[in-house]
Amino acid sequence: MNYVSLLETVHNRQLKARAIDRLVETKDFESLWQASEQTDQDAALWFIKNLALEKLKDWMLQHPKRDIDNLKYTELVALAKQKGIRNYSRLTKAELIRALKYDKGTTNRTNAISNPRNESPLQEG
Repeated sequence: MNYVSLLETVHNRQLKARAIDRLVETKDFESLWQASEQTDQDAALWFIKNLALEKLKDWMLQHPKRDIDNLKYTELVALAKQKGIRNYSRLTKAELIRALKYDKGTTNRTNAISNPRNESPLQEG
C-alpha cells in the first residue's frame, strides 16, 4: 500500500466515524437504544466499533420498536426493498406504510394460524 492509499483509507474511516457519531447522537437512535434488549444493543455496538454505518442504519430501520408512521419516504423505500415488497418504488408514502404494516401483520397471522393457542412447541399436551 502506498502512502496516498493509506491517507485515503484513514480519511474514509474518519468520515464513517463522523457519520456514525452524528447518527448515534440523534433522539431516534437514543430511543431505539433504550428500548432494545441487551442482544440488540450488543449488535449495534459491534456495528459502531467496526464502523459499519450501513449495518447500523439497517439495525435502526428494522428495529421492532420502530414506529414506521414517522419514517421518511426514503427510509420507507429502503425498508420495503429489504422486506421484498413488490413494486415498492412505485408506491406513495401512505401505500408503503400500509404495505409494511400488512407485512408485519402477515407474520403474526401466520403464527396465530399455526399455533392458535400460542402454546410452546415444547409443551406436552
